[in-house]
Amino acid sequence: MALVRALSSGETEQLPDQLAQIQNASTGRSATRSYEGRYTTLATELQSIVHDDDGNEIVSLFDSPELEAVRQLWLASHNKQDLAGLYDALNQAQRVVRRIERTRSQDEVSAIRDQERAAAKRQLDEAGIYDMDTGAAASGAGVQDDDFLTSYARNPERHNTPEDHLRARRLLANL
Repeated sequence: MALVRALSSGETEQLPDQLAQIQNASTGRSATRSYEGRYTTLATELQSIVHDDDGNEIVSLFDSPELEAVRQLWLASHNKQDLAGLYDALNQAQRVVRRIERTRSQDEVSAIRDQERAAAKRQLDEAGIYDMDTGAAASGAGVQDDDFLTSYARNPERHNTPEDHLRARRLLANL
């Protein structure tokens, strides 16, 4: 259109400048459209990072303090139309979400283990396994063991069998 107007009016001196302006505007619009398309794709990716496969939110993209640095980087990069900064923000978001998922997973495993331990303890209590009452004390309990250890220490040649050594180790371990 600029060429047609310039030729029809006879003023072709300004034509190169007008064509350069038109080319720059076209390139700018093309770059803006390209950026907007990439931005939309990356924004969708960011949303998917903070949600699990079922669509449940893992962490709030807008309210979570863990993602504050991600939000700041994202906004600054978008204002500059910096795709590399947007990709950096995506990477940071992925690291934060993975850390949150690992922490939750570890907490869930700990809770399950605690529940299993409590259930096992209840079952053992109900079965009477943890009932520590052994009844009335036997008279002279442990005297034979004390006598054996004394004799073992004073007369090693008399107690030189593997059974004697095993008994001594077991008694000493229980002291």
